[in-house]
Order: sequence, then C-alpha cells, then structure tokens
Amino acid sequence: MKTAFALILMLLASAGSALAQMAPFDMSPESNTMPGAPIPGLPATKAPVPVPTTPIPGIPLSNRPAQQQSESLSRRYLLTTPALKLQGELARQAMSIYLTPEQASADATLVLSYSNALVVAPEASNLLITINDTPVLNLPIRGGQSAQQNTISVPRGALVPGLNRISFAAEQRHRTDCTIQSTYELWTQLDAAKTYLTFADPNANGMKRLDDVRALGVDEKGRSHFTIVSPDFEQPSATPALLQLAQGLSLLSGVANGSFSFTKTMPARPAPGELVVVAATTSQMAGLIGINNAVNADTRKLNGTMAGFMALPGRPGVSVLAFSGPDWRDIKAIADNFVQFAQDGERRMLKTSAWRGVDTPILDKAGALSFAALGLPDQEFSGRRFFTDFTVGMPADFYANHYGTATILLDAAYSSKVLPGSQIVVSVNGHLATTVPITSKGGAVLRHYPIRVTLRHFHPGVNVIGLEAVMMTQEDSVCAPGETADKTARFALFGSSQFVMPPIAHLTQAPDLAATAALGFPFAAAKTPTMVVLGRNDDVTLAAAATVLGKFAASARQTLALEMASSPPRFAGRNAIFIGAAPDLPPQALANVQLNTKGAGDGDLSTDVKLKSWRDKIDSGTVMEFFSSVDTWMKETFDLNLATVSLWPSAESAYTLPQASSAFLSQSVDADGAILTTFSAPDLALLQTGAIDIADLRNWTAISGRVSVYDARKQEIVVNEPSNVSLLSMQPLSISNMRLVAANWLSGNFVIYAGGLVLCAILLGLATNALMALLGRGHGPDRH
Repeated sequence: MKTAFALILMLLASAGSALAQMAPFDMSPESNTMPGAPIPGLPATKAPVPVPTTPIPGIPLSNRPAQQQSESLSRRYLLTTPALKLQGELARQAMSIYLTPEQASADATLVLSYSNALVVAPEASNLLITINDTPVLNLPIRGGQSAQQNTISVPRGALVPGLNRISFAAEQRHRTDCTIQSTYELWTQLDAAKTYLTFADPNANGMKRLDDVRALGVDEKGRSHFTIVSPDFEQPSATPALLQLAQGLSLLSGVANGSFSFTKTMPARPAPGELVVVAATTSQMAGLIGINNAVNADTRKLNGTMAGFMALPGRPGVSVLAFSGPDWRDIKAIADNFVQFAQDGERRMLKTSAWRGVDTPILDKAGALSFAALGLPDQEFSGRRFFTDFTVGMPADFYANHYGTATILLDAAYSSKVLPGSQIVVSVNGHLATTVPITSKGGAVLRHYPIRVTLRHFHPGVNVIGLEAVMMTQEDSVCAPGETADKTARFALFGSSQFVMPPIAHLTQAPDLAATAALGFPFAAAKTPTMVVLGRNDDVTLAAAATVLGKFAASARQTLALEMASSPPRFAGRNAIFIGAAPDLPPQALANVQLNTKGAGDGDLSTDVKLKSWRDKIDSGTVMEFFSSVDTWMKETFDLNLATVSLWPSAESAYTLPQASSAFLSQSVDADGAILTTFSAPDLALLQTGAIDIADLRNWTAISGRVSVYDARKQEIVVNEPSNVSLLSMQPLSISNMRLVAANWLSGNFVIYAGGLVLCAILLGLATNALMALLGRGHGPDRH
C-alpha cells in the first residue's frame, strides 16, 4: 500500500513539473524593484528547484539512496578556496554568503572539517565560528593532522535573507615553545569539501527569483560555474547577446571564482556551484525544455520573450534560468535589461565581501577611515605575535606611488611586561612598509600615534595593509610550564585607529593590467564601445571570452559597452580586446609576447644560464664587475637598480613566455593611443584550462604589468613589468592635480630631477655673475 501511494505521489510530482509555466519577461530599467524581491512580471516559479549535486562515479543519480540524494541536494559549500588555513596565534577570516528567504527560514546545520599542527596546545587553543555575530561553534582545537568532523545546529534566526557574514577565528598557542619563531608553526586548516551548510528542507536551495542568482554558491573547491545552453552559440548573431548575459550573470552573482562553458544540449543534473542558463529562440526552447502548448500560447501574447527560472519537465526538482525571444535581436534586448537589473549602482566600494566579509572602500581623494569602518573592531591579545589586516581601494588613475605617504593614526596599548626590542610592523600587499620599534619599558597607551606608510607598493584596486605587533616579555625567555596558556593581555588594538589618505595625483597610464583586472580600466570609462575580436566562434573561445569579460565587468561594477569587430577588424583608434588561441589572433594582438616553442624537457641552456656562465669567466676587475657591484649596492641601500637611473626608457621588446605557461593577459598602446588588451594561450586546450585558472581570485588579484602569465607548473602568475609607460589622461585638469602629477613624475625620474636642479644651479650662478658684473660696471667710476 505504501509503495503504491509513493508511486502516485511521484506521478503527481512529475505531472506538476511538466505543467510548470515559464515566468513572462517584463524587466524595464525604470522599475524600482528592490534587491531580494521578484521583478514585476517575473513571478516566482512554483516548481521546486534542486540544489546541485555531484553523482557518485559509476552510479546513476536516480539509483542513489534517497537519503543520500536529499543530503546532497541541501548542501551549501562555504569556502572560496580548496582549503582555508588559519595561521599564527590569532587568525581570523570572514566571508559573506547570500541566502534566499527559503534558505534563511529553513532549519540549518553547519558541518565543519579541520586539521591542525601537532604543536597546537588544545587546552589553550580554540576555534570560534560566528554567523552575523552570533556564536555558532566554540571548541578546543585538538585534531592534530587527522581531520576532525563537527556537526552543529545553527540557532534559529542566525541566518537572514540576503548577505550573511560568517567568521572563522582561531586562537592558538604552542605546546612548549614561547619564542616568536614558534608562532609560525601554528595552523588550523579547514577543508572546503567538508565544510558546508545543510538545510532540513531539501528544496531550500532552489532558485525562484532572478535575485536568487546571488545565492549560487560554490563547489567543493570554491569555484562557481555557469553552463550556457544555446544551440546557436556558434552563430555571430548570437555572440553579442551571449556575452551580455555573461556580464550580467557575473555582476549579479558576485562570485569570486566564476567561469563559463557553452553547449548545445541540456546537461545532466547540475553540480554544486553550477547554474544552467538556457539562451535560445522560442522555437528552440520548446525542443530543449519541452514547453507545452499552453505555455507557448501565453508567451505568444508577450511577443515570445521570457526570462526567469523554470522547471524542466521530466526532471523533478531541476530548474534552469531561461532567456528566450523570437530571434537574437529580441534576446539581446532581454540581455540588456537583465544587466541593468544586475547592476547595483554602487561605485564607491569594491566587491570583496564574498571572501573578506566586508566590501572595500575606494579612496580617490584625501580622507580618513576608522579601523572599525574597515572591519577591525577593538581587540585584546595575550600572545607573542599579533597580526591583522584590512583593505583599501585605489582608483584606476592612481598616480602617487613615487612620492605619496599615507598615515596610520594608531590607537593601541601594550602592557608593562613588554620589553624593549618589541616592534610594530606595517606591510602593504606583502611588502614591508615601515617598522616602529618599542624602546621603553613600563607599557604605554598610544593615542593617534602616527605611523607613516609609503604608497610605493599601492596599486589600483584592492590593497591589503597588514599590521603586526611582536610582543616580547621576560616570561617568554624563561618559558615556564603553562606560560603559553597565560591569557593576560599584552597588546590591545582599538577600532578608533584611523587610516589617513593624503591627496593623490590622478593620471591614467598604460599598459597597466592591475587597473584592468581590478577596475575594468579602460573599458569602464570609455566613451565609445570597446571592440571585441574573437579568434573563432567555437565553444572554447566563447567560454574564455565570457569568463574574462565577466571578470572585467565584475571588477568595474558595471556592464562594459562592447561591440563585436568585423573581419578583418578595423579599430580606428578605439580600445580593443582580443580573445582566442594565439594562432587565431592577428599580429597586433601578440606584439607584446613571444611564444616559447621549446618544451620543458629541451636541453638547451636558457639565456640566464649562459649569461651566468660567462660572468664567471670574466675577470673581477673589469668594468662590468664594477657596474655590477654598484647595482648591488644601490639595490641593498636604496632599493634601486641601474635601470631606474636611465634618462629615458628603453624600447619594449617581446616577452618570451615561460615554458610552462598556459593562458596570459597582455596590454599595449598603439600609435593612435588606443589600448589593446589580449587574453590568449598557445592553443585551444590551454585556453580552456587557462581561462578557469586565471579567473581564480588568487591569480586574478596578482595580475599587473604589461604581461601576466599563468605558470601551470608553479601555479602562480608571472608578471612582466613595462619599461615604457604611456601617460594618457589627467582628470581633473586642475593646478593642484598637475602639481601632484609633476611631483610623482619627478620622483620617479629622479635623474632628470637631479639634472634639472644642477642645471638650475648653473643658470642661477651664471645669472648672478652677470648681474654682479653689471652692478660692478655701474658703480666703478665712483670708487676712489
């Protein structure tokens, strides 16, 4: 009887899914729809939508145990990296995830898996997890290098619709060692594949509204993926609409590690962190999804345009995001409206909450921000090495790295136990900026203590400023048993501390891939559409284009105005983006690089090895040895090299890509002043994998210079800096900005500055001599 009843319910569910209607499209830019609410004319799809899941290899998903399917369908991974390592005595990492109203209202469970260093003392170390400042988990760190699995019920009301801030904090102490060096041995690592939220309602992860795209989430490696199903993706008429949709999806989702792929047929059940998007004409949509006659009749009344989530007939619990119209011009119009909805209009903040918990403010003029506003509250610390960081953003036309100096007004305190020799260290993007030694005993309370921070290592986009306090005491030198567990505070940092930014010069320059990757420069501010040149219209090239252009749009926080180039392309001084495998691109797209045709196993010595062997043969008393010693001395003393003292920059030469390189980004300025940006790879296979790798947040934030290459062997970005930079436009065109621009340019070209001073001194001496001669002749006869 129970079996028959279950079969009847399954048949009814299948019938309900087959009859689920598509939401009609009505998304005008004038609508005042608030985030989180359905767009007028886009009612929520009634059919349940599943959470993506990965089937067990060799076992069809439909044959897996029902309980296992339910658990997998309700899983929401949290981490944006394969592993999150909390290192040091005090380590915090926050992130924000977007939840739908259905997810926020469902009963939730947090599953956590972690391992830690053997030297971590469990009696003095603990792991704290909070959700929206509500403590969810606080347990001793006692796992060792074997993974520890924990399951915790999330308190009702801790999760809210929209953004939820999740914080992981580890306080760790060494078992036996009290030295500063021992603090580097402390770590706790979270496994992304085994750290997630589950919901009691298996349909809670379903998407019903366009705003629910923000709740896409990630897979077990921290990546997100969009699979676009379009039978016409190879047709040039479909390309503008598809790339426009890619920009809108990247903007709306706000994912950290997003990528795209294209296919002509519907895929199987989507994986975690994957969203299936169907873009097809009305006639094709019926074949792809199986829309019944009643639905077609309704859509004909709306001129056949559709946009929204819909259930798939015959696939209970599976839905897709569909965009459809009579032809591709109509679909392009739908895509244009969709990207208007995806933009939130925020231009003063960089979107970093997905991996830092808070967004990053852009400081494009003089001002001050408190540490509390930057995400750093009051903190007390009882260990030996305190570390925290915050982020500030620089604009695309930032031009103050040679002369500028910011100031940290530090509000802090250290106890009387802290010995002289302790210090406070400030770093910028991993580079040492300044060190403040503690030279007196007795403790102190610092109130707006000024710490000057050079802007040399700042760049356009997000800049990470680290603050480290090394606190040494007499008790640490003795290191009595139990000393590492002492909770007496030694150092305190207050949120009233401030980061003060001085007036900065504004001048755009190119090539500058850091500004391109971080802020979408120069495409975001271009007055004319940027030309896009694709090597070919196949699935691999189009996927790479969607991935890269989506990253550019997300970095710019707006849709980029694009225009597909004709064949052969004509630019007429307009900015252009080239995307494709190297053999498919025109010569001007590859002017910056030289492909390495030798394999990694070739036995020829590299140029560096040959030069080194010849240097060894040269007598140490030669002129070259003298210049080499001068160069070394300047590097060690002033952090300069002989290349910086040239009177004018050398001509650019093609950069030879490393042997293990896959995809690369390059940028150049042509004779007309247009900026040409290229994303390419030696072949299509490397283009496909390289686009996914270079789009990862860790690699994307490392892009800078004129050429940035992803080294697949080292799994890192290799940067080639330009030797000749073009100065483009100065905004605003004011006396104060021109003065700051001149100060930065002269500081960067100090040889010319010094030569100018010498020349002025000579001219002043000559003028003085001439004046004295004239004065002497005028009074000569009166002297007796």
